[in-house]
Parts: sequence; C-alpha cells; structure tokens
Amino acid sequence: MGANASDITSNPAWSLVQPIFDLLAVGILVWMTVLIVRKYFKGEHHNIIVQVLFGMIALVFLIDPTVFFGVLNWLIGKLPHA
Repeated sequence: MGANASDITSNPAWSLVQPIFDLLAVGILVWMTVLIVRKYFKGEHHNIIVQVLFGMIALVFLIDPTVFFGVLNWLIGKLPHA
C-alpha cells in the first residue's frame, strides 16, 4: 500500500524533478548559512538552533524525498496507537 522508494525513483518524471530539488537544496543551504552567520555576528543567538533544525529537515526533503518520507513513516509507526 502506498508508494515506495523504487516506485518514485523509477518514474520518468523523477529524472526531471530531481535536479530542480537538488538546486533548491543548495540554494536553501546557502541562504540558511548566510542568515545564521549574520545572526551570529549580530548577537541574536536565540533562534539559531531552530533555524538549523528546520533547514536540515528542508534539505533532507529536497535532496532525497524518499528518505524523508521513509523516516516520517518510521516515526509515525513508533507513535502509540490509540
């Protein structure tokens, strides 16, 4: 039930979308690094960890969504069932 990693990567559209995701991931990494460095040198240290965390989640999603959704499914499977 549902799509697995081989179904997604074997789709011909994936070869068109993956380079776009890779470029977006590099752009987000550069943007996140610039923002964090600017905030660090300004002395605004209070939200740096949150920015790094959400930036890394975005990078994992953009670089390889199959891994992201695999981890997400694993985490959901670990939740206690009602």
